[in-house]
Amino acid sequence: MENIQIIRSDETTLVKKPNTEGNKRRVTAAAEILIGRYQLFVFPGAISEHDILMKYNGPYNPDTHYKRTPKHLHWLIDLLLKKQGNPNITDVFLKRCKSFWEAEALPLEDNDYDHVKRLVDSYLNSQDYFGLEANSSELNKYGEFPMTFVAALFVLLATEEKTNMKDAYMFGQIIDELLKPSNELDISKVVSTAAFRGKIM
Repeated sequence: MENIQIIRSDETTLVKKPNTEGNKRRVTAAAEILIGRYQLFVFPGAISEHDILMKYNGPYNPDTHYKRTPKHLHWLIDLLLKKQGNPNITDVFLKRCKSFWEAEALPLEDNDYDHVKRLVDSYLNSQDYFGLEANSSELNKYGEFPMTFVAALFVLLATEEKTNMKDAYMFGQIIDELLKPSNELDISKVVSTAAFRGKIM
């Protein structure tokens, strides 16, 4: 299981409100999360007052100035690969994701360093909420992302969604579909849901 370090950052990016032209503004990252060979940046977003926007660098991206924006779809595809590799252990992780989504995910009160650090620390450093200690070594064999990155990204994406829409439900639908037995999983449906989520966030 990769160690997570959360630090302040002077990285910047441009953000703009969805479905608008122009009016971009440059913002500084609220936090930088170091997970093995991955850097996950959390920026103030533009959808709501306390919105967050994630970007990351990883070992497959040699240009450190170019940061990718992780979407629900990327998270989904990585979990599909892990589920194909080991469905039982993947489902253990997904059940913890479902628990977090239903009982723990809350809107952010602020999108500054202290709130982001407290959020990530609470579920990934102070406790092993997602059971990563027991399951990471096996699931890290499949997909692109290490499980610690997958869990951190899930916490941030779920919180982002609840911050921007208190009655959000689409991430819950994605998890429910992923929890189905592989021979019952409607890949087209769940991919469409995740892709649609990415368009409106």
